[in-house]
Amino acid sequence: MKTQIGQLVGANLHEGTLEIEVGEDIIAKAGKYAVVPIDDYERLVKFSLDDVSGRFYEGEELNDIPFGLYKIYWNEESEGGTSIASVGNMHDGVRWIAPTNWTSKDSPIGRMDKFRDSIEKMELLYKHGH
Repeated sequence: MKTQIGQLVGANLHEGTLEIEVGEDIIAKAGKYAVVPIDDYERLVKFSLDDVSGRFYEGEELNDIPFGLYKIYWNEESEGGTSIASVGNMHDGVRWIAPTNWTSKDSPIGRMDKFRDSIEKMELLYKHGH
């Protein structure tokens, strides 16, 4: 069911009912619904769009990418493929990556500066801090 935007045209507080006019046909299903003021809805949508950006990072940009969750596209020299990985910071400021589909002998994370040449690009899925 997709989000519908409508205009409140009436309410009966004694019965706990709302009358909402929607500009297009909707399919109503039994269940609970969230009805929020448009300003709150727009704030929720903006939060979602800011955090899930789909922005791609390549080359030198990989040195300073924001902390978050990424899809890594490995280059051909690294046998290609993709990984989902978290990116964070070590105590000395070096970025680390922690892919979900591999690990190393010494640590579940790898230093970004050691893996940068193996990465074609990284797609931001979720940015930390929001």
